Amino acid sequence: MRTRLTPGTLTAHATNDGVPYVVSGETNRAVMIGHPLWHRSEDDAIEDQIIAIDDIRAQVGGGEVTPSDVFELVRNPLKMLRWLM
Repeated sequence: MRTRLTPGTLTAHATNDGVPYVVSGETNRAVMIGHPLWHRSEDDAIEDQIIAIDDIRAQVGGGEVTPSDVFELVRNPLKMLRWLM
């Protein structure tokens, strides 16, 4: 099965505290582009991460949010795109 990206499918936003994220309008999934040293597990997250994730969930209507960082995004952009679709 092929997924086709259409204009407006993926949009970039930022939380109230300025943490960037990309959201898919079709699947309501978001990837938070956080600090490279932030933990990936919400169980080990610091307060700034939890606030950012909660803010993203509120802005995308409760959709799924996965943490990432700029280095992972540059090294493996298809991983982010696959997860969003």
